[in-house]
Amino acid sequence: MKLSQLLILMCFGLALVSCGDSEQFADNGGSTNRSQLPFKIGSTSIDDSTYPLDQGYQLFYSKDGGDNFVDYLPLLEDGLELTVKVDGAESGIEGLTADWSKSSPEPISSSGNQAVFKVEGDIEIKVSIDNENRMRFLTVNRRGRFFEFDLEDGLDTDYFTVETDDDDDLNDIRAFVYHPGENKFFVSESNDESGHLFSIDLNIDAVLATTLNENEDGGWNSINSLLVSGKELLALVGFGDEKRRLTGFDTNGNELTTQRVVIDDFSSGVAMFYNDKGETIVTKAESSDIILRKINTTTGALTDYITFDTFNNFDHTINGSRKQLTSLMYHEGKAYGIIYDNNGTYDTFFVELDFDNGEVEYIERWQTNSGDRHYTILALPNNIIDNFLEELDEDDAVILR
Repeated sequence: MKLSQLLILMCFGLALVSCGDSEQFADNGGSTNRSQLPFKIGSTSIDDSTYPLDQGYQLFYSKDGGDNFVDYLPLLEDGLELTVKVDGAESGIEGLTADWSKSSPEPISSSGNQAVFKVEGDIEIKVSIDNENRMRFLTVNRRGRFFEFDLEDGLDTDYFTVETDDDDDLNDIRAFVYHPGENKFFVSESNDESGHLFSIDLNIDAVLATTLNENEDGGWNSINSLLVSGKELLALVGFGDEKRRLTGFDTNGNELTTQRVVIDDFSSGVAMFYNDKGETIVTKAESSDIILRKINTTTGALTDYITFDTFNNFDHTINGSRKQLTSLMYHEGKAYGIIYDNNGTYDTFFVELDFDNGEVEYIERWQTNSGDRHYTILALPNNIIDNFLEELDEDDAVILR
């Protein structure tokens, strides 16, 4: 046998050995080379009916205790402890929790969105996204007192305040929004010195309201509402003599002057929010009904949207002519809001809104004077609230009551 032929045979033999030792894989739903696996995941299912995502969910697998995950199924050796994680297919979801109990066999342990399975045979993975207690709710009144609240039982009696970088408490709060891309709250003050814009950074170990824009040139009198718009903020501001405009801010607090759009109808510029379709809505001021209009954020043009003219089960008098909707929040297919009665009583009502029938259902009266009125309610993932309150407990710049 020639030397060249011998070398070819040796290389071929080595290639066979290499192939025999290589790890085989299967994807989440396919059957690639599964017949060659000692054990396999026979089937997978993800029930996301309680918390659906546009991007969908996906399973990820780890053989090293969760240090490294892959989106394909590695070789399952007998006795392996396989960590499985369910998460967003395109990006991670903060605070996600899941129920793995319908899997066969059940996991030996689970926490959050992960479970550990002991490989002793084929595995069937059935996971349900668990939305129970996933979302919590936060509001702040004009005095700068932050409260948690329950959709049925109302406000918690405890509250906390946050100091600014000038060693003053946040006060005269009007707008309050959470930016998930920045992991920050953005807050506006509307006071005698005109509206200021602050951020509260949850990425650092101190809870402090940092001044972003002091409005030194007096470009507006107040920032009535803030919405997250992509990487930036969309703001509804008041300026001059009973005028409103839309404007943008970057997350460093710089006003994006190219986005300024004046709203001709001042009465439709009290508050601004998104509806469940992501359309931008503004509310009319001090009307006998709650009147909402869609607004074109490029031109400022207004179109009629919906009128709420029926108010059910109010245990306290609500005036017939000067009501305002100042905040709107969605949770599990229902819409909730705050109505402010601006007729001397200054009541703040927490309500549920029926968009199909134009009806408002009373839940609770929160405050009864102008200084304590609430403008904003937020639904936030449980872990965001937990992290926020944990830092609050450790921070001298915060007062807990």
